[in-house]
Amino acid sequence: MTLSASTAFTTHWLLPRLHLLKESYPKVDLRLQLNPGRVGEPAIDVDLCVGILREDERFEDRVIVMPETLIPVCRPQYDEHIAPNAEGQIVETLLLSGDSEYGWHDRFPSFSQRQHGRSTTLRLDDYSVVVQAALQGQGIALGWLNAVSGCLLNETLKPAEQESVVTSRYCSMVSPNGKSKDPLIRGVRDWIVREMQSDIAALDRKYPALGLREKMVATGVTW
Repeated sequence: MTLSASTAFTTHWLLPRLHLLKESYPKVDLRLQLNPGRVGEPAIDVDLCVGILREDERFEDRVIVMPETLIPVCRPQYDEHIAPNAEGQIVETLLLSGDSEYGWHDRFPSFSQRQHGRSTTLRLDDYSVVVQAALQGQGIALGWLNAVSGCLLNETLKPAEQESVVTSRYCSMVSPNGKSKDPLIRGVRDWIVREMQSDIAALDRKYPALGLREKMVATGVTW
C-alpha cells in the first residue's frame, strides 16, 4: 500500500505511532511517498494521500479530516533561553519554510501584544526540518496542526501563544481511482482519520484557550 504524505506529517505524526497502525493491520506492507511541502492534487499512482486541499478541490473518496489549522509552536523551554539584547528587548527567531510564510506571525494578534524587540528569521526549505528546529529550541514555528498535534500532546512542543487560526482549506484523505473500495485501504484510511481527530479532541481538552472544537464545528467538521 502506497501512502503519499508530507515529510512533516510522516516524520512527526505517522512514524511515532506506526507501531499502532501495524498492530491494527499487521498484514499491511506500507510504502511512504514523501513530499517536502504541501500535498496538493493527489497522485494517481498511490493508494492513499494525505493533503491540504481547497474546498473546491473535489475528488472521489475524499474524506475531510479537519480544517487547516495553524498554531505558533515552540519548545517548552524556549522562552527561558532567549537572552535580552543591548536594549533589554527579547529578540525571537521565527522559523520559515518558504517565501509565502514571511510575516506569518501577523496572522496572530497576540504576537503584536508581546513586549519584545524585532524578530529574526531562519528559513529552512523543508517544513519537516522547521518542526525539528522548533523541537531543538531554535525558534518559533508556524505549526500545521495535522503535523504537530502529536508533539503538542507529548509536550515536546507547546503553543507559543494560546491562539489558533483556521483557514479555508482542509486536511483531507483521498483514495484515487476508487481504491478505498479495498477493505484494507479503507481500514487504514479510517484508522488515520480517527487518530487525527482523537488528537484534536485531546488537544482541545489540554489547551481549551485555543478553541479548537468550536472552530472545527464552525467549519462543519465534527467527530
